[in-house]
Amino acid sequence: MFKFLSSLLTLELIVLFGFINLLIYFISNIIILKYDVESKINSPYIKKIIKFYVKSSIYFIVFEIILTLISILSILFLISVVISSLV
Repeated sequence: MFKFLSSLLTLELIVLFGFINLLIYFISNIIILKYDVESKINSPYIKKIIKFYVKSSIYFIVFEIILTLISILSILFLISVVISSLV
């Protein structure tokens, strides 16, 4: 039973951190695009970093969504297995 609870807790933590990461990615992209940070900075190096972050964060968002959905489905599967074994 401890093994089951620890795996369930691990999956729930993955889901929690996934939602937090998604929220941070969305908020940072909205702030970067809303306040047009790229045009206000004079350094070309920092402009490259901002462009890279905006482009790469889309991939991170997709990865986090997939990871979070897989974790939620795993939690639902584990709970259904436990409920079916109790009946």
